[in-house]
Amino acid sequence: MALRSFHLRRFGLEVDYKGTAVDQPAFCIFGPMGSFPLVAEAYTELTIMKFAPAITFQPFEKFSFGPALHVDYATLDLRQGSSAGYGVGVQLSTIFKATDSLSFGISYTSPQNVNHDDVADFDGDGTLDRLKLESPHQIAFGAAYHLNNKFLLEADLKWLNWSEANGYQEIDWDDQWVFGIGAQYKPFFKLTLRAGYCYGKNPLNTIDGFQGPAPVSVQGKTMPTYYYETFRIVGFPAIVEHHVTLGVGYEFTPRFSLQAGFVHAFEKSIKETETDMTGQPVSLKSTLSENSVDFGFTWRF
Repeated sequence: MALRSFHLRRFGLEVDYKGTAVDQPAFCIFGPMGSFPLVAEAYTELTIMKFAPAITFQPFEKFSFGPALHVDYATLDLRQGSSAGYGVGVQLSTIFKATDSLSFGISYTSPQNVNHDDVADFDGDGTLDRLKLESPHQIAFGAAYHLNNKFLLEADLKWLNWSEANGYQEIDWDDQWVFGIGAQYKPFFKLTLRAGYCYGKNPLNTIDGFQGPAPVSVQGKTMPTYYYETFRIVGFPAIVEHHVTLGVGYEFTPRFSLQAGFVHAFEKSIKETETDMTGQPVSLKSTLSENSVDFGFTWRF
């Protein structure tokens, strides 16, 4: 038996300090050498649209598996205009139904690389440079327990290989283990209610004692260490760890259903201290909390 489906998902990251005290393009003035900004990036917008057509096979009663094609359309804007690109990968998944109530699953997702041309002048030579960003290798394990066809309890463990992913490797992200637990209840056949909790340790390393003027390489382009640290800490502060989720789904027909979800990420802060481009003591701090809403649909062929 084969089941085909199509999933569409949009997600990303945005940091906007334009018009604030952080956004000072002439913070450091060096006479004929010109002036330099307070931070490397006061604006970051990364958006990823993922298309995931999938097909599932069930050769045996207790065992099913299926591949999915991941096609990413991503845009990145570091205040020099938006740059778009495509990335392609695959996801391989399998589920084993140990009993009528208990099942186990495992999946692997390959990396997806997207090249973003002309997004920022990292080395200060007057030419905008390319930045390659990669959705990393992912391995996920899960277990689900069904009770009376109305209740579902599920726990998942996911590993993300950030430390070897293009772009995130250069800005010193660690690999990440993410744990999630959720519950689902069907008060009647077509309606589904969901709630959950997720924890993933902040992957962004902090470094106290960095040296302001020393250069650091980012994909072959050298940046002063101070601007490298502001680029990491201010431009890409994906640091939240604890999340709670709520969701609802409705099955209009056996083939078509709609899903909606809400996520709240609790506030998290990181901080570094050292010297800026002028040799003065400086403290870099980012604080982040998040609220997001997403919608999706499933069409079974």
